[in-house]
Amino acid sequence: TIQAVQETKFNAQNVFNSLPDRKLILDLIEKNKIQYNPDFLNDPNSVNKYTIEFFKATNLGIYGSDLNIASSFDQTQESMVFLKCVNVLAGSLGVNNIFDQRLFDRIQAQESNKDSILEIVIDAFKKVDETLKYNNRPATSAYILAGCWIEGLYVSCQMAQSLNTENIIKAIIEQKESLKHLIVMLESAPINEKASFVLADLKQLYDAFN
Repeated sequence: TIQAVQETKFNAQNVFNSLPDRKLILDLIEKNKIQYNPDFLNDPNSVNKYTIEFFKATNLGIYGSDLNIASSFDQTQESMVFLKCVNVLAGSLGVNNIFDQRLFDRIQAQESNKDSILEIVIDAFKKVDETLKYNNRPATSAYILAGCWIEGLYVSCQMAQSLNTENIIKAIIEQKESLKHLIVMLESAPINEKASFVLADLKQLYDAFN
C-alpha cells in the first residue's frame, strides 16, 4: 500500500539520518592514524557469485560501504573497483541508471575532496531507496541498507580491535540509534524467509548494544 511505502521510506530516512557524520569518520581516521586494510573489505571478484535478489541487494550495500571506506582512505583506484561492483549489482536489480557514467564522472571530479565523494555515494543510495520503494520493492531496499550498515560496523569493529582506541569504540557504540531504525525498517518491509536470519541477528546485536 501507499501508506506502507511511505512508512518504510520514513524508516530508511531515519537510518540515513542517524549514520555517523562524514566529517567525524574522516576525523577519526586522521586522529587515530588508521591505516587502510583491504582485507577487511568484500572481495570485488565475488561480485558475479550473487544470484538471488537478497544476496545481490545485501552485497550492493556491502560494496557501497566498501566504496565509502576506500574513498575515505584516498584509495581512488580501489574506490573505482568497488563502484564497478555496485554498478554490476545495481544493473542486476534494475537500478543501474543511478550508478551510471555521470556518477563515475562526478566522483572522479571530486577525487581530492573525500567529504564530497561520501556525500555523492550516500545521495545515490538514497535515490536507489526511493526508486525501489516507488516500484513496490521495499524489502530489496531494506536488504541494501542492511548490507551497508553491517559492513560499516564490521570494518569499524576490526579497526577498533586492532587499535583499541576509546574514541573509535565510542563512535561504534553510538551506532545503536541507527541499528534501532534499521530493525524497524526491516520489520516493516515484507522480507522473505531466506532473509529472516538478518533481522534475528540484528536484534541479538541490539541486545548486545544495550
